[in-house]
Amino acid sequence: MIKNKNICLIISVAVAIIWMIVGIAAMTSAGFSIASMEAAEGLGTAIGMTLLMPYLIVSSVGAILHTIGGFVYKRGLVLAGLICECVSLLLGITWGFGFIVAIILGFIGFAKMKKTTEI
Repeated sequence: MIKNKNICLIISVAVAIIWMIVGIAAMTSAGFSIASMEAAEGLGTAIGMTLLMPYLIVSSVGAILHTIGGFVYKRGLVLAGLICECVSLLLGITWGFGFIVAIILGFIGFAKMKKTTEI
């Protein structure tokens, strides 16, 4: 059963999901600790969270599309998810490097997927 599956795509999906969970956990833990901070420190944390929110949204959408495309084995969804992950790398330069392994393995897995022609 595992011989027929695309191992690069499976590993890529796993890394993307793990990194998405890490990003969401970091954002929520920072949000919960704002109330116990001083005013300037809380303001700086709020500004940082605001700057990282577009990265988190785009990377989460990319990881979800990537995962759905991997499970249903659709090239278009995998490619859309990988492009979203590449854009999230540009939006959050300090956090985006966790997706590099997922992006590389995802494009390798995408290249190994067979083209289907349905009418």
